[in-house]
Amino acid sequence: DLNFSALRTLLRRRAEEIKEGYEERHQAQTLQQIHGFTKRLGAMEQQRKSLSTHINLAQAINQRVRSSDFMRQLECEQALIASGGEQALLGSSGASDACADFVEDLIGHGEP
Repeated sequence: DLNFSALRTLLRRRAEEIKEGYEERHQAQTLQQIHGFTKRLGAMEQQRKSLSTHINLAQAINQRVRSSDFMRQLECEQALIASGGEQALLGSSGASDACADFVEDLIGHGEP
């Protein structure tokens, strides 16, 4: 369980650990050291692929979170929660009008 803001640091640290693991190949001089490195190679490759997937997901999430549509949705959800729900849609404030417009847009686009 990790806050999204701490994810960049964690992913960077993990990438450095994986890179260091690959760099061990330069220090392997004996047959036993080379064998040990090759045994770990499959796991390191899997870790690299997993890291790449996590980085791509984090970038996609970050792009979505920074979009104006997401901010509009978040503001509407917060207004719904703060007002007990119906007041954000039925009230007469500018915020409620914006929230109602947003919900109507979602319905019109067939969004959940």
